[in-house]
Amino acid sequence: MPHALTNQQMQAPSAFPSFEREHGDTVTLEFEAISPLMPADASTRQDLLRLASSADDPYARTTALHITASAYIICPAAQSVLIRWHSVVRNWIQVGGHVDADDMNPLDAALREAQEETGLPDLIPLCTPTPWVPLQAVTVVVPSSPKERSHQHLDLRYLLRTLLPEASEPEHEDNPVRWITYEAAESEVSDHTVLAGIRMIATLSERTDRFRGNHEHVLQELLQTQ
Repeated sequence: MPHALTNQQMQAPSAFPSFEREHGDTVTLEFEAISPLMPADASTRQDLLRLASSADDPYARTTALHITASAYIICPAAQSVLIRWHSVVRNWIQVGGHVDADDMNPLDAALREAQEETGLPDLIPLCTPTPWVPLQAVTVVVPSSPKERSHQHLDLRYLLRTLLPEASEPEHEDNPVRWITYEAAESEVSDHTVLAGIRMIATLSERTDRFRGNHEHVLQELLQTQ
């Protein structure tokens, strides 16, 4: 599997400076740098760069399209991934949510949301192949609810690892979590974007040994097949 980040990498400056501290050209340049590495369609890449170059906060949940952060949590030994019931979209999907003002970057937000929604104490980001580059980026439509109108999320999805899957507990009773194998996801996950992400994880798991840890080679091959 892709390797865990070292302490030094975890403390390295983020490639996603928060909008409050840095904006304009800085944010645009950072997103331009990671965009070619990120599995996403052309429309999603264009949306990402447009949000980053806008004068508005790209993470503001009051806008019709804004950047969010989520995570696929895996247990490598069991070849399994955690999914969570989302009561708004009415589906089993990955954990995640909005980027808050206190979050240093989207990866920081994804870690916070994952810890809050699962209670897992040992989550570690996996490098695929570069810190701060998500495994997947997808634009999704969020249906309207009593609290908000329908809108879109440009969701940056990271890969996290736990060695304590038995420690997972849902944040709320209405949002249970459960573990499924990569193979079982084919029949148990109906969201095609989530299933695509889990398939990428399964492929990375199968190919890492063959490429002797050259995770960038593996990811670039995956990008060519998107």
